Amino acid sequence: MSIRGVGVDVVDIARFTTTAANNPKLIRSVFTAAEITQAARRAGAQLPDVSAHTAWQGPLPFPLPLATQSARFLAGRFALKEAIAKVMGAPRGMRWHDCEIRVGQNRQPVVHLSGTIAHVATLAGIDSWFVSLSHDGGVVVALAVGQAQ
Repeated sequence: MSIRGVGVDVVDIARFTTTAANNPKLIRSVFTAAEITQAARRAGAQLPDVSAHTAWQGPLPFPLPLATQSARFLAGRFALKEAIAKVMGAPRGMRWHDCEIRVGQNRQPVVHLSGTIAHVATLAGIDSWFVSLSHDGGVVVALAVGQAQ
């Protein structure tokens, strides 16, 4: 087993919230339908489960600017996707929807890759991920480690 790369990203949650409010397309272009559904549920929305790695269709299920819990959740997902891209050198052509951050059994973030990002990870020899998120003082920090068996 060997570490193929380490990526770190820091996101200011207030800045992320403002950016999302000024550019609603950001949410649709970066987050999968499942991630948007999870964020909306954190703000109290009652939504059914959706398919993984699909784009959100229709109006967003929450108002902009984002509610605090939704903003924290999405800012963390954004930071982790950025950290994962950095592990692989952030090559051009990677699609954001091909990286989905799910909630694991113990509420930890779990990485699921498909399409362009899975292809780049395979070329880099990465077959497992270790990730961590930390929220404090209006900031979220994400760490990603790509490992080869």
